[in-house]
Amino acid sequence: MASATLQVYRGEAFRVRLTLKNSVTGLPMNLTGYGYKMQFRIDENQDLLVEVSDTNGRAVLGGIAGTIDLTINGVDTKLFNEGVYTFDAFLRDPGSEYIFLFDGSLIVQETRTNL
Repeated sequence: MASATLQVYRGEAFRVRLTLKNSVTGLPMNLTGYGYKMQFRIDENQDLLVEVSDTNGRAVLGGIAGTIDLTINGVDTKLFNEGVYTFDAFLRDPGSEYIFLFDGSLIVQETRTNL
C-alpha cells in the first residue's frame, strides 16, 4: 500500500502533478476514460472537508501522458485549521470500478503572512 505526506499553508493554492506509470514497462499509464477521486478528512470517521475529483474539476487527467493534476484553491485551504488531516485517493476505471492508489496525511501550517 502506497502512502504520501503532503504539506500546504492555509490560504495557499495547492497544486500537485502525479504521473502514473506501468510498473513493468515504466511507461506512462493511459488514463483515457478514467476518473479520479481524493477526499480529505480530519480522520477517517469525520465529515468530508474537501474532495478533489475529475467531476468537480479539481483533478484533471492527462490521458496518454498518464498525468493527474490536482488543485485545491486558496479559499478552500483556508477551510483547514492548522494540523494533520487524512486522505485517500482512487482511480475510477472506464467500467466505473474504483482502484485504490494511495493514502496519507496532509500537514496544514498557518502562515505568518496574512493571505
